[in-house]
Formats: sequence, structure tokens, C-alpha cells
Amino acid sequence: SPKDINSNYFGWRVAMAGDLNDDGVDDIAFSELKSDYSLNNGGAVGLAFGPLSGSYTLESVDAVIYPEATDFLGHDIHGVGDISGDGVDDLAIGGMYTDTIWLFFGGSGL
Repeated sequence: SPKDINSNYFGWRVAMAGDLNDDGVDDIAFSELKSDYSLNNGGAVGLAFGPLSGSYTLESVDAVIYPEATDFLGHDIHGVGDISGDGVDDLAIGGMYTDTIWLFFGGSGL
């Protein structure tokens, strides 16, 4: 609902993620900073695999990344290219009150 979108900071960050699923088409990642997807205010990052059109929510994307602790996951999101050396683009995700950066390694099985 619009109330949930506004209060959960939907779209806090939006990033070109490169080609995370290795299908030859770029993808996007976006965050809902105060999402209750898995935990109260845990945050979540949605992945939409290209080709892209229309609008997206956490309920309509191809994949959702969420934390095991209340970290405001998705405070920062960056497509980082292929840092694992497997030929597929990867994603770095930061939280708000944590000293951790999560790395999401792309692959053809997504």
C-alpha cells in the first residue's frame, strides 16, 4: 500500500547491478531500507532481472535479499562488476548501523 511504501523508505537506493543472472541483459537492484520483509526494520534489496519494463515492488521482483538481523540492509547498493572472477557481475550491499558489507555473487542459476 502507499502507506507502507512511504514509511519503509521504498526506493532508498536504486543501482544498476550489471548482469547478475548472466543472461546478457543488465539488471537493477533497489532497497526498501526499513522493510519488514523478514524482520522489523531489517531492510531488503530487490533484484529485477532485465529486460525491464513497468514498475516493481518487493512483491513483484525476481529475487529479494534480506538480513538475519535488523541492519537496515540496502542503505547502500553498488554494482561492482565481476569481483569473484567467474565472469558474472556481482553486487555489494551495505547496512546503516553495521560495519559489514555483504557481497552478492551473481550466477546463471538465479
